[in-house]
Amino acid sequence: MAAGRSMVITAHLRHGVQTHSVHGLWGKIILHYLVPIVWKERRGWVEGIYCSKIGTMTFKELFSQFSFAEIRPAFLNLWQTNEPKLVEHLDLDKWERIYQNVQALEAKSSQYYIRLGYRWETCSPMIDMNCSVYDKVDNHLDCPMACYPLWSEIAGMEVVVEKDIVITPQELVAGLLWEITYFGGTEEIARKSMERTFHGGTK
Repeated sequence: MAAGRSMVITAHLRHGVQTHSVHGLWGKIILHYLVPIVWKERRGWVEGIYCSKIGTMTFKELFSQFSFAEIRPAFLNLWQTNEPKLVEHLDLDKWERIYQNVQALEAKSSQYYIRLGYRWETCSPMIDMNCSVYDKVDNHLDCPMACYPLWSEIAGMEVVVEKDIVITPQELVAGLLWEITYFGGTEEIARKSMERTFHGGTK
């Protein structure tokens, strides 16, 4: 989307149909994902679903949209759903630092893209591979995103969400954070953890 360009979308609301103009990167993310959105009107906040799908965003562009505080409820929900015994012991200050480090990754170009096939709740990426890396040329599955070793390339990958998935942008970013840190909070820790897991390597 060109900078400053305005685009109009149609929202089907509980009390009728409305059109809204969107701008810049935020407009790009709204136009890309088929998700529930919230429109602010004089009578308060009402839910809508937009029906346009234009363009894609990279992992890094998605992460640039939100602070950790904004994705924290969705991130905690993933822990509560998938690791309920651990959620009370989470060091959220530590996770905020991890999130900021992921946001700061240098994005490098890649021959791959990320595809989300299912939400993360109750879905193991090692079994269902709900969030995986695919080749741009032939759409060949390479590996789960959690197993891709180069985080800078992940940051530069475009993220494609299957059209039947209903997910908010905050939930998407929280899930991608969950995914990239599946084996550890840094690329080095994750690489060593994968080495031990798959190849019996030592520390």
